[in-house]
Amino acid sequence: MSNAISIKMRLIPILFLAFSISPIVSIAFVYQFNLQGTTLPPNYSEYIKVNIVKGQAYIFNITASNLVTIMIMDPQDFYSFRNGYSASSLYIKVSQAETFEISNPGSYYVVIYNNVSGEDVTVRVNYTPMPVDLYYYYHSLPAPIGIAYYGEYNGSDFVNYTILKYEEAIGYATLYSISAYNSTPAALVNPYGASLQLNAMLQVNTETNSYQFWLQNVIGFITSGDYYYIWDNVWNSTSRPSLLTNSSVTGNGAVRFYDEKNGYYYGYATGGFNYTFPFSVILYIKLQNVTPNGVIVSFGYNNGGGVVWYDNVTIHVNYVTSAYMLIDPTNMTGGIQYYDLELVFGGESNGEYTYFNSLNASLALAMELPNGSYVNPYPLYTFGSDTEESADNLQTVFVNGHAYVTLGNNNFYTQGASAVPELFFPNTENTLTSQSVENTSLGLGITNSENTITIQSIEDIALGLGIIIAILAVIIWALRKLVRWMKRLRKHNPHRFRARRRRYPPRNKGRFPD
Repeated sequence: MSNAISIKMRLIPILFLAFSISPIVSIAFVYQFNLQGTTLPPNYSEYIKVNIVKGQAYIFNITASNLVTIMIMDPQDFYSFRNGYSASSLYIKVSQAETFEISNPGSYYVVIYNNVSGEDVTVRVNYTPMPVDLYYYYHSLPAPIGIAYYGEYNGSDFVNYTILKYEEAIGYATLYSISAYNSTPAALVNPYGASLQLNAMLQVNTETNSYQFWLQNVIGFITSGDYYYIWDNVWNSTSRPSLLTNSSVTGNGAVRFYDEKNGYYYGYATGGFNYTFPFSVILYIKLQNVTPNGVIVSFGYNNGGGVVWYDNVTIHVNYVTSAYMLIDPTNMTGGIQYYDLELVFGGESNGEYTYFNSLNASLALAMELPNGSYVNPYPLYTFGSDTEESADNLQTVFVNGHAYVTLGNNNFYTQGASAVPELFFPNTENTLTSQSVENTSLGLGITNSENTITIQSIEDIALGLGIIIAILAVIIWALRKLVRWMKRLRKHNPHRFRARRRRYPPRNKGRFPD
């Protein structure tokens, strides 16, 4: 999409041609193409170029302080118009306000021409791509890097998308190395800090309104000390800044003020843990309960000892009719965030972007649908969009059905799939939880660590060793008896010993002579 350009035009004849245009009642998210407005002198125009592929559409909203001519042209007609020649138009209307959708595949120019009033006119142009533009926030580093599901597939000449409701988000990670350093970190951020974030969007509907809450389950790494801690955040993404109070969101944590731009958030943090490589962890965000007075969201982790639900957060909303986590690539929240699911690396917190000295990690995502089934979403993109924490020098690559995050640069236009990585849970019983067993039965591929011996395994080994020792004792006792018997036999004539092989018994049936 190019920027709008104002050009002076001679008065030229315009021929209207039939073209498919759809009226739009409301727009949830728009690009503010010229927020302050552009002033067009008489006989000047402004234009915007759009390229549309199959499955895609653009919604335009144009307002002007006086009557203008609004046109849609193909490249050939626009060339003629721009150079002052007679030109045709696919669509033309004289108006002060117009909202319309273009969905026919092709290249187009939307032109606003001040040729009616003879006065200066202020023009504002807003547009919305459908599905939304995934590269609105990030298309190069620094960015949050990992895997993200937007519900959108971009082919070479088409776009497919799906809207998906789900009730649980699961993020799997196995790290083989991680080291980060920022010489100028944000306030209250460790220079050696980094984070891995599971981010999801919750939609809460009432009888009269809809609300969006951004949910975060985060691992904070202090890479200089090989330890980590886990925390959750809840933001009100219905508006920006986020508006929350300690009575609107309750749990183990509290609501705090972040800054004027972002507003208030709820947060709670666990204690610290040490890690060794390979290090595996599973993060959970689960919609536990929906009532007319609010919803309960649980945040959990599994670092080898089973799922620990460390915070149950109640979001108090009156007259709730439904709630679900949502993937919706046709819309954005009131706070201008994506309805996506992300598992991404970035700075530790407070909007930090950091430099990674090393990182080798394998990631995967899973979702529980309302019918209780689990799916691995596809396609996955290599970057997130909703979080401010970013990485300077990471990339995601898809290899043999797995997603790996390593050092690298600008791999933003790749789509792929990722199965659950091999999980290593050292120094634990490595017992699958009921949740993990259910996932395994549904093909999510949770793998037990082969390097871990469970208590049950130790008991089985001990029993086997006991049986072997008993058998060996019996064999030794029998051998000793046999040796003593053979020594006694050597004191007598050989034919006495060999007689046992005869067909008939010997006549002397008495004792062996001394």
